[in-house]
Formats: sequence, C-alpha cells, structure tokens
Amino acid sequence: MWETALKLRNEVANTTSNHSRNLTPVSYFQYAVEVTSVDSLRQTTSPNDLYMQALLKYSRIYGENHPVTIGKIIFRGALYGDNGCYQRCVELWKYAYTLRLKQDDPLNADTIQSAISLVDMICELETRWVNKKTTEQGNADIMKYLLDECDPDVEQKGLFKLPTWDNGIEAPSLWCATGLENGLDIIKLLTEHGADVNGLTSVKSTPLISACGSLNMPMVEYLVEHGANIRNITEKGYSCLMAAVANTELCAYLISKGASVNASSVDGYTALHHAAYSHKLETVKLLCRNGGSMTAKTNYEETPLQIAALRGRSTILKYFLDTYEFPVEEKCDAFDLIGCFLVDDDVTNFCQQINEKLSH
Repeated sequence: MWETALKLRNEVANTTSNHSRNLTPVSYFQYAVEVTSVDSLRQTTSPNDLYMQALLKYSRIYGENHPVTIGKIIFRGALYGDNGCYQRCVELWKYAYTLRLKQDDPLNADTIQSAISLVDMICELETRWVNKKTTEQGNADIMKYLLDECDPDVEQKGLFKLPTWDNGIEAPSLWCATGLENGLDIIKLLTEHGADVNGLTSVKSTPLISACGSLNMPMVEYLVEHGANIRNITEKGYSCLMAAVANTELCAYLISKGASVNASSVDGYTALHHAAYSHKLETVKLLCRNGGSMTAKTNYEETPLQIAALRGRSTILKYFLDTYEFPVEEKCDAFDLIGCFLVDDDVTNFCQQINEKLSH
C-alpha cells in the first residue's frame, strides 16, 4: 500500500509538496525520516524501521498534536512494552505526554491522566524488574532509563523472595541482579552510577557471595576488580568459597585472591565440608592442596570424612583415606556410615519399586 501511494504521488505533481513536508527528525522516532522513493521503501525491511515510518505518516497526515497521532504513539509504546522494549515504551509515552501538554492545560483532566499513566508505567516496569526470577533476564534498557533519567537511590532495598523460600529478604538492586542471565550488564550500569559492590542484604549477604552461588565467573571477576571483599560473610558465616564449591575453577580464583580455606560458618561447616557434601571431588582436592583441614569438625562433631561417608560419596571417601592417615576408629566409623547409606539407599529404592507395583 505504501508503495502504491508513493507511485501515485510521483504521478501527480500537485501532491508532492504536501508529502515532502517532513517533520524535523526527533530522538523519540530514532531520528527516522519518512522515505519518499519506492527504492528506499523496499530497502526498509526492519520491523522497527517500519514502525517508525508508520508514526511519521500519522504525524504528517494528521499533525503531531492530533489525538490520532498521539494515540498511535501511545499504542506503539505499549506494544514495545509488551515485547520487553521498556525504554522505547517510556520514551514514546513521554513524547506523547509532551505533545499533549502543548495543546492542553497542564491541569486538564486528560493531561493529568496522561501524566499518571506515564508514572504508573515507570513504576510497573521497575516492579517487573525487581520481581524477575533468577533464571530470567533483567531489563538493562529500563534500568538504564531509570538510572539516567529518574536519579533513583541505587542503595534502596526491596523485598526479594523466591518461590522456594519461606521468607524473603531485603536486598539492594545490585545484589538482585546477580542471579539474572544478563546480570553483569545490570551490575555494570549500577556500579557506573555509584552502587556499592559490597552492599548488604538483610541477612548480610553480599553481591559477591550471591554471584559465587550462581557460579558466574565473569561476574565474580568484575565485582572483585571493582572492590568486592572476598572475605565478607553472611550473618550465618557463609562465605564466597562455600558458595562456589560446585565450580573448581571459581574456587581456585577465589583462593588466589585471598579467600580463607578453613573459615567456618556458625554451624562449623568449612568449604571442605560443603564440597564433600556436594560430591565435588575436584574441589575437594583443590581445597586439600591449599591447606583445607580434613579434621575440622562441625558443631555436630562431623569431619569432612564423615560427611562424605554419610552421603555415600565413595570417591571422596577413598580420596580422603588415600591422602590422610585417620585414626582407625574414624576409618571404621566411615565404613560403617557408607554401609548404612547403601542399605538405606537400597531400601528406599526397594520400597519405591514396591509402591509403584502396588499402584498399578
């Protein structure tokens, strides 16, 4: 249809002047200019470019202050918002509000409603970002807009809660970003605007501890390079190294930067206890090579050897026994514990099979 219109205009000279009345390019339309030739139109294939062409045509035909034009700008902004392009949404809605102010009294009911809608949209988008699950992707565009245009308190804490948690925690935005797929992009924006890389949650967790728990090496490196304290611990004594036991390379990096290998939590667990519990043999070897204590005991008098045996971690149990000379009684207890695990595991599987057969 647009091509047909262009061809007709080329044939009818007296309509050319009206069509050539292009508006001054504006940032809200990404400085686009309405195409005036068939060749240029055929080269305009990007959906976003076509959207801008449509808005330019509304502006030319109706005038930029016309209710139809303003309505179409709002409509296009809403579609951007629905598709996750939040910054473009806010930009277009802000432009529509500016146009409405040009023709209406600031205290006009419609103008006030437009302002309220714009503020509501910004608040809704911020809420959407805060409530993102850790497996989802954060919105760097809306975050950038909020930081650049709204001058927010980057240290303000909000409620963060996962579905598996009984209770939420109060956490700053930078900490919340550590669990996002593109969290590093968000973290860079926040640190550039002065966010504290050591900002604490209500349970004294830091962004670095959270990033270690997410096993995100690039994020951990960025935080450390920008002043994150590796030795900070949560209120329960949980450390970066404990959080990172599932990734041996990450643990090696933390140790090289000064992480304490034998630091223990309030219940007495060290990183070696956690690695044995999680069946991370390579991390166990790394910790032992760097002075990890195989005799350290939890508040329940459990050594890493006992933890490995109790959890049925036979390869780790063998490594401990081959590496360190334990008292005979401790060895016997370890063998007894792993035997108990095998019995319990077999009984559990046996009962499960019986129940499955009875249910058919």
